Amino acid sequence: MSLRCREKQAELQVIQDKLAAQMMQKTSDEDARINTALAEREAQKAAEDAEKEAKRLKTLESIKEHRLEQVRTTKKRVSDEI
Repeated sequence: MSLRCREKQAELQVIQDKLAAQMMQKTSDEDARINTALAEREAQKAAEDAEKEAKRLKTLESIKEHRLEQVRTTKKRVSDEI
């Protein structure tokens, strides 16, 4: 192989190595973006779930208070009738 041919081959190898490194970096960047997006989505879902649970507990507490008031009212009515 001539010197010129070896030089061309070496240049080609350098270019291939650079392209391979760029592709690896691009893949790594994509993985990082995907992981960040997933983490953000999971955090958003956790916040939504917590909000739903808080609303559910508030509703249950309201129902409980209403029923307790009904019991008090019924007891008072019964005691007033006696």
